[in-house]
Amino acid sequence: MPASRADRPAAVITVDTRVVYFETPTNPMLDVIDIAAVARAAHAAGALVVVDSTFASPVNQQPRATARIWSSTARPSTSVATVT
Repeated sequence: MPASRADRPAAVITVDTRVVYFETPTNPMLDVIDIAAVARAAHAAGALVVVDSTFASPVNQQPRATARIWSSTARPSTSVATVT
C-alpha cells in the first residue's frame, strides 16, 4: 500500500489480502502511518500485519502496544503475535 493511501487502508485491503507489510515512518519521506487503523482494516479482512519500524526506536513508536502485530522493533523471543 503506498503511503499516500495509508489513511484509507480499507480501500486497498480486501478479503484476498493475506499479509499487510508496511514501514513507518516511511523511507525516505518519513511519513508516519496510523498503525492501529491499518491493523484494524487488515484484521477485519483476516490478514496478518507486519510493521517495519526500523527508523523509529521503541521509545517513539511501539507497534505491538498499538495492535496485535509483528514488529521489527520487538525482541526476537517475543516478536510473533497471534491475531485474534
